[in-house]
Amino acid sequence: MTETEGKTSKNFIRLNPDAEERRGCLKFFLAAAILLCGMYLSELFHLLEKPLFSLLFYGSVEKILFAACATVYLLLFFVFFHKVFYKKTGITPFIKREEKLGLRRTAILYAMTVVPILAVGIALNFQFKIVLELGEKVTGLTLASNLCMYAYAAVKLLLAVYFIFLTETGFRKLFVGGKYIPYGGISLLLTFGIIEFFVTASSFSWLYLALCVYYGIIWLVAGQRFGLTYCLTIILYVL
Repeated sequence: MTETEGKTSKNFIRLNPDAEERRGCLKFFLAAAILLCGMYLSELFHLLEKPLFSLLFYGSVEKILFAACATVYLLLFFVFFHKVFYKKTGITPFIKREEKLGLRRTAILYAMTVVPILAVGIALNFQFKIVLELGEKVTGLTLASNLCMYAYAAVKLLLAVYFIFLTETGFRKLFVGGKYIPYGGISLLLTFGIIEFFVTASSFSWLYLALCVYYGIIWLVAGQRFGLTYCLTIILYVL
């Protein structure tokens, strides 16, 4: 096989000929589905707003209580989910990689982070997105409410990156080739992204939808480093 043919075979997507390895994708897809379902059970805390929260508090305080309850639940669910998954499979995304990231990948990740932030900032008349979302000249209570919702979103992104890890690994077992295809990011877009688009309506909903695939690309460029990917997703989401 020539070098050109070898490169072509790496990029051409085809079903994995190893049937046993193909079957290995099922546990990752099942885990991803459970993770997604567990994540959106947090929305059930909205059911407490009228019968409980509204009896004690009003307006922004209701949002603070919802965000606090949902955030605590998601953190506990995430820890429990990871422990069970690791116990059952012995697989974890939290691997300390000995090899360095490399100058080229570092430069690419830097550009992938800075360029979108600058583009959005320019489109918003030279403002960071967070300034518009948190609001200007707002009361302390409203600001606290907005910050709590940001904390809730940050924890959801933690689970979203784990979802990318699961689906990316699953598709790499199901298919061979397609080295540069962000399977995890595309899966995140078609599930988490679409759900978020309708559940948490925002003036930046389309941007957050597009970022789902972008997070998957970052995961690949970052060499599947969970901590680095998560930090960059937070920066892109906030700014």
